[in-house]
Amino acid sequence: MPQTNKIKKVLFLDRDGVINVEADGYVTDWKEFEFLPDALDTIRRATDEGYRIIVVSNQSAINRGLCSRETIDEIMSNMVEKVEAHGGKIKDIFYCPHTPDDKCKCRKPEPDLFFQAAEKYNIKLTNTWFVGDKLTDVAVAMRVGTKPILIRGGKPVPGITVTEEDAVKVVNNLSEAFDFLFAMDKLRLVTDA
Repeated sequence: MPQTNKIKKVLFLDRDGVINVEADGYVTDWKEFEFLPDALDTIRRATDEGYRIIVVSNQSAINRGLCSRETIDEIMSNMVEKVEAHGGKIKDIFYCPHTPDDKCKCRKPEPDLFFQAAEKYNIKLTNTWFVGDKLTDVAVAMRVGTKPILIRGGKPVPGITVTEEDAVKVVNNLSEAFDFLFAMDKLRLVTDA
């Protein structure tokens, strides 16, 4: 029987702007996907330190008719393959295919993708981190209880009431985000002992 009270080290990551370069439009083909310079090494480091990495991403290119779900699945699969070839591991990917006009419950800042992941893997969201590059990422993290880290430079999102100050930390890249959260988790383990 699995232990439900054990703290699981879970790191949620947004995709575009965190793992890969955010395109001006949408990444609709693997040839358009470009890893950010620090992403592969950082995901490997996080994997080596025992973090289960789960990607949570809005992929509205599907419902905008710019590409199919199969194309997004292929891009995600190729991304996972490259991460694994570099020594990292992505446990799972949850994405929303909807546009803002669809008014769904899974498009960030709506919380459903996090709830799906929490249910599937028995995750206590308050013990997790979420690294994103938009204020919608901070907003959803606050909503579900995970600790938000914001990477500077994400595209602005209208109608979001949170600010950079609502993030636990604002950083320049995924490597800085992991350095911070890893230090905080080590500190928490020392103080909880």
